[in-house]
Amino acid sequence: MNGARIVRMIAAAAMSLVATLAGAAPGTVACTVASSGIALGIYNPVRSAPTTGTGVAQIDCRLTSGRFARVAVTLSLSAGNSSNFTGRRMLSGSNFLGYGIYWDAAYSQIAGDGTGGSTADGPFAAFLNRRNSTYSRAVTMYGQIPALQDVAPGTYVDTIVATVTY
Repeated sequence: MNGARIVRMIAAAAMSLVATLAGAAPGTVACTVASSGIALGIYNPVRSAPTTGTGVAQIDCRLTSGRFARVAVTLSLSAGNSSNFTGRRMLSGSNFLGYGIYWDAAYSQIAGDGTGGSTADGPFAAFLNRRNSTYSRAVTMYGQIPALQDVAPGTYVDTIVATVTY
């Protein structure tokens, strides 16, 4: 008989906790993204292997008000100077150098916003509360310049906008 009472008390306490969480107003979250960029170094147009490099995008979210919040975080990248994700271009004046940005070291997941053959990174779920009020995620980006592109000497650049959606 004592064992049955204990089970009922534990069950009642668990239901009370769930009711308290479900009835509480959700909090608000603020997220930011910062990137080191992708350093691809010096491109040699007669080298038979692709030129590669990596960069990191750092996502940081924090609970700004309330007791808790559930958040789904997604990172997306723009196409930059190009009109598409599969044919990105760095520019040096009117000259261009093709390259790609990927989410994986196998260079198979084109980094973008989920359109045009690309994928966004995420969503990744986070549950924030007063005890665990921050969420951080470092996302590695893999850059690759295909080999044997006949390009003029110069400094080639592209600007990619990283957007965190939550």
